[in-house]
Amino acid sequence: MIKEELKQIKSTPAELRKFGLTIGGLLTLIGIIMIILDAKHKLIFSGPGFLFMFLGLTFPKALKWIYKLWMGFSVVLGFFSTRIILSLLFYFVLTPINFLHKFTGKNFLDLKIEKSAESYWQKRPQVAFDKSRYEKQF
Repeated sequence: MIKEELKQIKSTPAELRKFGLTIGGLLTLIGIIMIILDAKHKLIFSGPGFLFMFLGLTFPKALKWIYKLWMGFSVVLGFFSTRIILSLLFYFVLTPINFLHKFTGKNFLDLKIEKSAESYWQKRPQVAFDKSRYEKQF
């Protein structure tokens, strides 16, 4: 799955240019903020930021291996973060709902089979016909 996503990463000159300008712009912005705040290492961000922007504008193919590395990292990070988020959702949302269900004895889905029941059809209350109920249903 990760290998397939890595193979689908496009590295056209337009994509590389956009990558160089975006990362370069962000690094330069961080560098400018550090200069304004008079931080210790001002050029650590602004230097590479200007380099990324320069290469993105003039020679985007020079950023290809950095782009591939960055996108590979993002695919792997996305793979693991999705699983972590879904696990947390399961354990902190669905599990307490299940405990509440067990504790109260409430049957939310009504899945119990009753052999004496003639039908499982649930009658709906009669509502007067109104054309507007059929407009914009979704």
